[in-house]
Amino acid sequence: MMIDTKRRLTATVAAGSLLLASCAGQDPTEGVGPAADAAAEETDDDAAADEDGTAADHQDASGEDEPEEEAATDAISVAVEATPDPMTGVNVTVTTTGFRWAPEHASGGHVDGEGHAHLYVDGERVGRLYGDHVHLPLEPGEHEIRVTLNGNDHSDLVVDGEVIEATTTVEVPERGGSMAGHAHGAHPTDGLAVRVTAEPDAMAGVNVRVETEGFTWAPDHASGAHVDGEGHGHLYVDGERLGRVYGEWFHLSLDPGSYEIRVTLNGNDHADYLVEGAPVEATVTVEVPESSMH
Repeated sequence: MMIDTKRRLTATVAAGSLLLASCAGQDPTEGVGPAADAAAEETDDDAAADEDGTAADHQDASGEDEPEEEAATDAISVAVEATPDPMTGVNVTVTTTGFRWAPEHASGGHVDGEGHAHLYVDGERVGRLYGDHVHLPLEPGEHEIRVTLNGNDHSDLVVDGEVIEATTTVEVPERGGSMAGHAHGAHPTDGLAVRVTAEPDAMAGVNVRVETEGFTWAPDHASGAHVDGEGHGHLYVDGERLGRVYGEWFHLSLDPGSYEIRVTLNGNDHADYLVEGAPVEATVTVEVPESSMH
């Protein structure tokens, strides 16, 4: 998902690999959904220092420092595909070879062959990717989408001096009616549960992990027909719907302050899953320190 909002909520949502790396010596904060408490005991509305000591010249729109280049192996490659979503925006699929998504190590030390990706829309960096699927709520028109592969330390991975990246263009069509991606109705179920943990990233914003039970992430089926037990999530920050969650890990670029993050589990058709009449959801509160923006 994701795009800057008025509070600089750049939420990049992607399918990922459940243990967040501790940042600033803090333990993850947890939120448990309505069906997750017992499980834990046992085990649309559619959402960046230079030499003189200043960091701003090397920061992008997501509040993070611009990465340096890092040597990479010829075995690593990336491709990107973008297709209009049947309901709203664009679904993006990133295919890699010789590379491991490592959201749990984001903003940590470099490890050959692993890391995350940086996402650019129309030349502007909008955030990180922690896996191979993301939804972008783009306006109608033509857009250029570029993805670079980056080490845990955000350095660009390179082959023969060239950044490992892929670019595609997509035309988002005009659609009549509501663009919100909201489905009426709900899907009652018995076996689903969700838990959310969130922790400040060592460089900027927050890393969020969504654990589920009895649920299958199905980004390829988003805005399609309902299939029991599969779908995606909807993301809310401080009560405002930001977009979709397509997998276990994502990064939110948030300004310093306190935030409430809520994730609901939804079917392919965007209708809420319900357990005993209540939405299958989890909420967590996280404090983003001033230091996380530097």
